[in-house]
Amino acid sequence: MLYSKKLNGIEIEVESKGAELKGLKRDGQEFMWDANPKYWGKTSPVLFPFVGGSKDNKYSYEGVEYPMGRHGFARDNEFELVENGANNLKFLYKWNEESLKVYPFKFEFYINYVLTENGVNLEYTVSNKEEENLYFSLGTHPAFALDKYDIKDYYIEFSEKETLELYILDGLTVANETKPFLNDEKVIKITEGLFANDALVFKNPKSDYLSIKNIHDNFEVKVSLKDFPWLGIWAPEGAPFLCLEPWCGVADFSNHDGNLVNKVAVNKIAKGEEFKRTMEIIVAN
Repeated sequence: MLYSKKLNGIEIEVESKGAELKGLKRDGQEFMWDANPKYWGKTSPVLFPFVGGSKDNKYSYEGVEYPMGRHGFARDNEFELVENGANNLKFLYKWNEESLKVYPFKFEFYINYVLTENGVNLEYTVSNKEEENLYFSLGTHPAFALDKYDIKDYYIEFSEKETLELYILDGLTVANETKPFLNDEKVIKITEGLFANDALVFKNPKSDYLSIKNIHDNFEVKVSLKDFPWLGIWAPEGAPFLCLEPWCGVADFSNHDGNLVNKVAVNKIAKGEEFKRTMEIIVAN
């Protein structure tokens, strides 16, 4: 079911399947990709309880092997609307008998969309209902429409000058190598072949925000990075959109032993604990 919420000039639409943000408008202008399957049939899927690929599409926990597809399974499941407030829509997905077959943990996963003066905050809460530790990754994947001008007229800008290492993807996994990317610079130009090897993946950028701008007008989409140590940037070649993806987690590295406990960047919370993260999306036109 599609739910909507409007506050002043900001309007959002959220689909209960996957609690996926399908629309974000400011003063009538749509900023989200329309999920045209010619390029990519999604708009803003949540990545939980895994980010990226699992080595050989599987993992193990306490000696038992489980199948796991790319980016986990929350995005493909129905969430329950648990709060419909004056300025927010809050959704819940929780463990069930089907989820236990592929992910042997009891959890509650909330996504709360809170409208602001100039966009929306996505508030994520993972609650451990297990008797033992809960292991998981969490990531965002919003796609922003860039269809007013040629895609090469847009650019990506960090809020601070960055000197970064690019983590190289090797199919489903991250290779055990990096290469320099940016040297005390803020801007990534969108050029042909930028995503020829899939997403750009970075660890611990120092910037609090990452923006998409263009050379023509005041258009800007800005996402916050400060709650998320990993970052993906991706688009299919030639597509009129761009994904800015702050992550708490990353795909398996190619030398990973398959054990969930040993996974790079996996999050761990104890019995009864909660894990909270917020990503801001700020839009201007």
